[in-house]
Amino acid sequence: MKLFKKALLLFALALLGAAKLSAQEAYAVVEQNNGEQTLTFYYDWNRDYWVEQLNNYSSVTHVAEILSLNEGYDEPEWSMSNFSTIVFDESFSEARPNSFYHWFQYCDILPTVVGIENLNTSAVTNMAEMFMFSIELESLESLCMKQWDTSSVTDMSRMFYYCSSLKSLDLGGWDTKNVMSMNQMFYSCEALTSLNLSGWGTGYLADISYMFQDCKSLETIEMSGWNGCKAENMAGMFYGCHALTYLDLSSLNTSNVTNMQSMFSASEAGLNSMSLTSINVSGWDTHNVQNMRYMFHGCDKLKTLDVSGWETYFVTDMSGMFLRCNSLDGLDVSNWNTSLVTNMSEMFLSCTSLTTLDVSKWDTGLVTDMHSMFSGCLKLESIDVTFWDTRKVTKMNSMFSNCVKLNSINLVNFDTYNVTNMEWMFAHCESLTELDLRSFNTSKVTDMQWMFANCIRLTALDVSSFNTEKVQTMGQMFNGCRALTALDISGFDTRKVNYMSQMFMGTSNLATIYVGENWSTDALSSSYYYPPSSEMFKDCTSLVGSKGTTYDANFIDKTYAHIDEGPSNPGYFSEKTQDPIYEEGDVNGDGEINVSDVTTLVSIILGNTEENATSDVNGDGVVNVSDVTALVSIILGNN
Repeated sequence: MKLFKKALLLFALALLGAAKLSAQEAYAVVEQNNGEQTLTFYYDWNRDYWVEQLNNYSSVTHVAEILSLNEGYDEPEWSMSNFSTIVFDESFSEARPNSFYHWFQYCDILPTVVGIENLNTSAVTNMAEMFMFSIELESLESLCMKQWDTSSVTDMSRMFYYCSSLKSLDLGGWDTKNVMSMNQMFYSCEALTSLNLSGWGTGYLADISYMFQDCKSLETIEMSGWNGCKAENMAGMFYGCHALTYLDLSSLNTSNVTNMQSMFSASEAGLNSMSLTSINVSGWDTHNVQNMRYMFHGCDKLKTLDVSGWETYFVTDMSGMFLRCNSLDGLDVSNWNTSLVTNMSEMFLSCTSLTTLDVSKWDTGLVTDMHSMFSGCLKLESIDVTFWDTRKVTKMNSMFSNCVKLNSINLVNFDTYNVTNMEWMFAHCESLTELDLRSFNTSKVTDMQWMFANCIRLTALDVSSFNTEKVQTMGQMFNGCRALTALDISGFDTRKVNYMSQMFMGTSNLATIYVGENWSTDALSSSYYYPPSSEMFKDCTSLVGSKGTTYDANFIDKTYAHIDEGPSNPGYFSEKTQDPIYEEGDVNGDGEINVSDVTTLVSIILGNTEENATSDVNGDGVVNVSDVTALVSIILGNN
């Protein structure tokens, strides 16, 4: 009995071995002939035959390699660019490859394709990077891609990445219901002018970020039927699509999207712009979006944009959002919730046509960066930021620069304790006649260059309370402030300032500049700027020092940048005389409060002695016997 069982087991193993030897498998054979290579795909029992041919390679058999099909994200064992012909043998129609990953990568010239009808794509799940970097590839017609069964594909990311010469693609019939990623799918397909993606299933699609990035010639994209899309990432989706003029995305489901960064942004900042004249996004659900950075950057043909109903509660970054939208004449963002936003830099930069902008109710308590926020808003006449919370802001450089029509702005509540950069903050605010900065704390600021440059209508500027002990650059700070007649910078500590070039240049009506004991130009001698004080006083033709030194066009650098001491040491500055400090009740000014002060006060009341700043002891505006009573109370210690 034992012998019978053993024999039966051996027989079963033999059958299994025979089955294994005879199993069908998918493989590819490389053959060479007259310097050209052919790649043929098979699905049969004959791999061993080809192995034998390879081992007996001769000029007769031409067999060079036998390759296995790749799976998942494994690299294929071939490079299509090496072949003149690709053959899908009739037997391959029964094969079910699951990955096309990198199959035609770097394939600038598509080989002649024979038997494409034998390529069954129904089991393929991975088409990622399939044609990646096939830069010279102009057509894919021989692959009959419209007929492909893509119902199992989950990844199409970077599929046509940098196919910059590809002129047309017919993918309208594809079944994409299971695709989860189309990230950078058509990246830099610069020759494509149109794409029809209507009817594509998008039920599982999560990532369409940078899908059409830098498709610079793309004029139309048909995306009807995408309303089932549940994408979470739309960042850069149409980035650099400079030829698109219209997009109707009103039916696009954006309820799950968290990232819209650079979605409609022009590429190469400052060099290119978008041609979009209309985008319908009014009905979008944005309640989950966290990032709107540079979203509409460079959309300089857009005249209207309705984002008034957007929910922005979770947004943390709005920097550059409307940068260079210079045709927008109106924008309603008045009801936006900005309580989580930390970055608003460049948000409205170069919105040159905006005439009104209501941001008065915005919560800015978490914002740290406001640099260039309103810069270049040429037509804005007022900006209400009266109640903004700026306690966490560190950058305000260029915040209002080039707002040439801005005629009023209330900054009395601005908390600038943490601000380190105020460069260009008010430069070219040419319509401002007054600016109250008494609340400004500048103790951490290191850069003030160009801060008030070309504020040509400012008749007075109180910066006497500025703490400048950390400031290193003041070049062009007051350049072109030609309406100023006096400037008190007596509180300035310039011992660390290494750049003062053109600091007062063009202040043609400025007659007096007051400085204090901490004014110094010593740091200029070791400055890496060259020259660090050039044209410091150029065209300051009204300037007169405290000892009568007048402007001399031969001395416009730091040479006369000190308090005037007359002909022996001429200077352009005047020393600020400190107002006397009075103590309440010290009527006679002897530093003590006693009965002598009562005697002096009585003399003042009787008209025998002139009033002074301490005569009105009780502060009622009148000097009389009531002040004597108040003074006696102080002396007795009752007040």
